[in-house]
Amino acid sequence: IMNFGEALQQLKDGHSVKREKWGGYWMLLSNVDISDDDRPVPTQVKMDSLIIAVLKDKQGIAPAQPYQEDLLAEDWKLA
Repeated sequence: IMNFGEALQQLKDGHSVKREKWGGYWMLLSNVDISDDDRPVPTQVKMDSLIIAVLKDKQGIAPAQPYQEDLLAEDWKLA
């Protein structure tokens, strides 16, 4: 069991993490290249790192956004 700072370090070390009550988990992607050529204005984004949330039951992914409750939680663990 970890706090947010420890969980963030685990992400940086290549591990996936989750909160005790979550069905999904977070992971850190490196050298992210996102492109969408189907938009009226083609979009391309390159990032060194991106934390994503893998949603419960693998229902998709989304950029991870911690809430205050997550930042203060002490129930983080390796996924």
